[in-house]
Amino acid sequence: MTGEPRVQRIAPDELPELLTRLKDERTAKLALIGPTIKLSASSLPEKLREGVVYKLSGVLSELPCELLRLDYLQTLTLWRLGLKDEDVIKIAENLEHLTALDLSANKLSDVSLQTICKHFRKLKMLDLGNEVERSSLSWIVCSEGNHFSETSMLMLAEHLGQLTALDLSNNNLGIAGVQALAVKLAQLTTLNLKINKM
Repeated sequence: MTGEPRVQRIAPDELPELLTRLKDERTAKLALIGPTIKLSASSLPEKLREGVVYKLSGVLSELPCELLRLDYLQTLTLWRLGLKDEDVIKIAENLEHLTALDLSANKLSDVSLQTICKHFRKLKMLDLGNEVERSSLSWIVCSEGNHFSETSMLMLAEHLGQLTALDLSNNNLGIAGVQALAVKLAQLTTLNLKINKM
C-alpha cells in the first residue's frame, strides 16, 4: 500500500482478525505500536510513512499466534508493546525470513539479542533502540526499554554481518560494545548509537 501514511486504532481483541486478513493479502510490511505512543500520521518517522500503522488501543496480554503465521512478511515493527524475551523467541522461530525488524522500546534483554543473532540470517535492518516518540522538538527517549550487554554486542557483530542499518540508541552501551560494532559491522550505512555511555 502506498500514498499518505495512516495511523489506525485497533483494539487488542480485533488484532487476530486483522492479522488473518493481512496473511490472506500477503502483506509484506506490518507496523504495530503500543497505546502510550503519541504519534499522528504527520509525525511518523520516514521508515513508517508508507502504508498503515496500527495503534493498539490497549495492552496486549500475549503475542497473537496469527502474527507468527505471516509468511510473506518482510518488515515487522513492534513499538512499545511490552514484548519480552519469550515473545522474541516465538517471532524468531516463526519469522526467520524477515529482512527488517524494529522492536524499539520493549523490555528485551541479552536473551532476545542472542535469539535474533541465531535465527535471523536475512536481516538488513535491526532497530532495538529506545527512541520512538516524536515531539515537535525531538525524539523522546524511553528509559524503560531494551538494554543489552557488551557481550551481546560482540555476538551481534559476529553473527549479523549482513546488516546495513542498526539502531541501538539509549541502550547503555559502553566503549567496548561500540568498538566491537565498529570493527565487525563496517558495511553499515546507518548506525544510531545516541544516548549511550560512550
